[in-house]
Amino acid sequence: MSSEKKQRKDLDSVGRLLPAGVGVRAYGVGRANARMSTRVTYVIVGFLMALVVVAVVTGRVFIPGVLVFVFFYSAIKPVRGIAVLDHVIVVVSVTATTARPKAVLGELPHAVLLPPHIHWLSDKAVQVPLGPDVVKVRAGDYERLSASLTASRR
Repeated sequence: MSSEKKQRKDLDSVGRLLPAGVGVRAYGVGRANARMSTRVTYVIVGFLMALVVVAVVTGRVFIPGVLVFVFFYSAIKPVRGIAVLDHVIVVVSVTATTARPKAVLGELPHAVLLPPHIHWLSDKAVQVPLGPDVVKVRAGDYERLSASLTASRR
């Protein structure tokens, strides 16, 4: 799928979460800073206990597959979507399986996407503080988001 087609599908998906008539100027995705929630801790402990029980019962040690580690990584460093609207920025949670926006987490002013709030990690990534999260966004996505901000000010 071309990136332009994917961008249109993502804009449509975010638009469905917002009130009717609200236009989305740009959309980008990034990973939030790492956190260990109580739920994730319980899941990890339960999974490890299940591995121990299986090892004791069968007498063999099982090594989990890659999908288990992908699940834990997505739970610890969740994917966040950033949508630029006319007057605010909307932060959305994104599903780990389909990469589609699933819920609006909050609204922030446009200023959070502008210096001095942002921090360039390299020429390929930018850290953006979005409320309690610090989201690492690819440079191309950040440039598209910031370009839409200047277009919304005209």
